[in-house]
Amino acid sequence: MKQKNILILLLLTISIISYSQNQPQNDWKKYSEVVDNGYYIQFDYPSYLKFDRIENCLCLGYDAKNQEYNNTMDWGIWIDTPENYSEQDENFYKKEFGNDVVIKKEIITISNNKAFRKIIRQPKGEKYEESIVIKFKDCVFEITNRKSESKDFERFYKSITITKK
Repeated sequence: MKQKNILILLLLTISIISYSQNQPQNDWKKYSEVVDNGYYIQFDYPSYLKFDRIENCLCLGYDAKNQEYNNTMDWGIWIDTPENYSEQDENFYKKEFGNDVVIKKEIITISNNKAFRKIIRQPKGEKYEESIVIKFKDCVFEITNRKSESKDFERFYKSITITKK
């Protein structure tokens, strides 16, 4: 009976932690900048993540111990020219995820622009990646999540506005 109670308590604790990690947080910050090719970008992000502008990436993640970067770069908005942008194909993800991969593709709208969303998950493992690509004639924005599925990431990408200045 004692082992059963401990097991129930453990399962309840795991459920509460998992639930709380997937609930949107209320303490958010706003960021805006005029970026490459004269595009203005604005977005909201949770204050528990650290923001950093690293070369062509607006990066968000947890505090990092790394000397080179100040956050873990879990989420990002990568900015590139169409000539330099290359999209990862299915073979890349099969190799990266050890052939244990399911890829879901869909078209969504971000900031009144058509965006291509790709969700890559490992059914038998823990790997997860999400990529949302918005292509303009002179600029490509790739919004990435390399951590896990969450309501906060959904709120983050839905808050993004991109306009040409």
